[in-house]
Amino acid sequence: MLNDPAYHNKVMIRQVEVGSNSPITGFDGKKLTEGEVAADYNVYMVPTIKFFDAKGREVSRNVVGLLIPDYYQGYLDAGIEDGSQNIRDGKVYSEAQ
Repeated sequence: MLNDPAYHNKVMIRQVEVGSNSPITGFDGKKLTEGEVAADYNVYMVPTIKFFDAKGREVSRNVVGLLIPDYYQGYLDAGIEDGSQNIRDGKVYSEAQ
């Protein structure tokens, strides 16, 4: 996905390592470690894909675990589309949906 031009203007992709002490800047501008960011967002199983808007609000259902490998790209594309639509509509995702 990082090298696919179809995604270049669609999403920003960042990888965060659950147990890493590498520094990262959060959505609020605070300096944290990658591990702290993962914990703040309750990420304990990998892979976990989360979809955010520019303010750090979740905008689509998480993709957790590998699920069915043949359908994994479809799950990612569905999350990107759902999140993009929610951003356009000004909606934040809720597990209660």
